[in-house]
Amino acid sequence: MTNLKDIRVYGISLDDNLDVAMDSWSEFDSKNALSHELISEISSLHMNRVTKSYGKFQDDTENAVRTDKYVHRVITFDQMASEIALSYFELCKTYAYTANGLLVISVVEKIDSEHIVVAFVPQSMSLKVDAPNRLSITEILDFRSIEHCVDVNLTDLMGGLSNRYLSVLKGKSKATQEFIRQFVEHEVTLDIKEQSQLLNQAVKDYCQEHIPGKMEQDVLKRQVHNYCNDMAKSGSELELKELSREVETSSDFNLNDFVVSQGYELRDSFPVSANETKKMVRYSGSGAGLTINFDSELLGERVVYDKEKDVLVISGIPPNLKHQLL
Repeated sequence: MTNLKDIRVYGISLDDNLDVAMDSWSEFDSKNALSHELISEISSLHMNRVTKSYGKFQDDTENAVRTDKYVHRVITFDQMASEIALSYFELCKTYAYTANGLLVISVVEKIDSEHIVVAFVPQSMSLKVDAPNRLSITEILDFRSIEHCVDVNLTDLMGGLSNRYLSVLKGKSKATQEFIRQFVEHEVTLDIKEQSQLLNQAVKDYCQEHIPGKMEQDVLKRQVHNYCNDMAKSGSELELKELSREVETSSDFNLNDFVVSQGYELRDSFPVSANETKKMVRYSGSGAGLTINFDSELLGERVVYDKEKDVLVISGIPPNLKHQLL
């Protein structure tokens, strides 16, 4: 559950001279129903987006100093929001950023923590029904296209025990990534994708060394993925010791012991990417006009790979595909 404490919204657009312009939207406040809906959409997207990195502010940067001042009540939320907006606006001009949309700066309370959330929500064109048999073009907020979103966990920051109190969406292009790097001024300390890939490799190696049969290996991999999927959906972190207790094996040497003994650089707990751990239980690939996707349990049974000939043999063609082939 998310409780909105403070919010400021700024419109970013191109003026008649095609220069970037910014104005404050005063109709948004913490008691406004639209404000709550706006923050709910942004929070949901940020939690569910897997392409995030975690980190901390670089020492003595503007954001680090500004956030510290806000935490210790040296500056107000309005002062902080105004400075953040101006910094974002100046970067938009530097990068000739041309998307119209809303810059949303907020402070929210979650179950046991307080957060600063900053996001730019771009606008896009859509169709609406004005009357029977009549359509018109309208502008909408395109939440799915958000690329600039930063969440600062103030509780972790003030506690001083975490070096990953920042979570930042990864941009798709190098230009966007550079924009975010300059805007946030952060140091990446944890990459979800890398940790999830490392977990995949650790589970694969563990199965090969300590789990005797393919069937039991497949069951274990499925259990690991299901656990990771549940953690990702709830926004919780994977706990390696808890995961080791959750999976059932015939080995006396559990997964956590194996990870520690082999020196894998896996954190004791971390946000996990279910998209990455899905690769434990499903093979997929595409290229040269061909796409193949199947459950890993089928390998060696209905699907056989001849490594020497580089041939994949499939037995029991799916009925809908068979119908197209005939």
